[in-house]
Amino acid sequence: MPFNYIEVPTDIVFQVLYCRLRFKLSYRDVAELFCLRGFHFTHETVREWSERFAPEFAEHIRSKRQHTFDRTWYVDETYVRIQGRWCHLYRGIDGFGNLLDVRLSQHRDMEAAKAFFEQVSELMAEPPECVVTDSHCSYPRAISEVLGESVQHEMSESVNNPVEQSHRKLKQRYYPTMSFSNLEAVRYFCEAVEELNQFL
Repeated sequence: MPFNYIEVPTDIVFQVLYCRLRFKLSYRDVAELFCLRGFHFTHETVREWSERFAPEFAEHIRSKRQHTFDRTWYVDETYVRIQGRWCHLYRGIDGFGNLLDVRLSQHRDMEAAKAFFEQVSELMAEPPECVVTDSHCSYPRAISEVLGESVQHEMSESVNNPVEQSHRKLKQRYYPTMSFSNLEAVRYFCEAVEELNQFL
């Protein structure tokens, strides 16, 4: 069982994850808050729990929202800094502002775009009627090959794409972290933050 050998109650672990993923708190901030409640652990324990349990946390929430998308999708990428390098985070929302999915990639190219749409396809009951993106050249082919040639593709300036505005929630959570140590750490963090935001 994933929660075996943990010295605090399981509900406290979930509360630690909630605080870490939901609010603009560092590992040290979270440890200090729980110290006030009588639970003593270090910021490294918060980091370990986050890395260990956040992926399971995110996957459980993700599995509950299958087949719930509107037929209009908005897709864009934003940037995340990892050890001084910028990586690309593909994100999508539907016409109601609900999360489609997120996928981290070291590159912004055809392979990354197709991988994102393939990942979203695992959740959808039927393909969208329309996908709105920016003018990046990889999107038309990725959409037609993965989602089908019948799916309409519209290109829009970033300022007119509502997913561009939704990047802010993630970036506000990302800034207190300063930078991530590796690709896997930022992947689980972004996925878990997005899934928790969508759930709430």
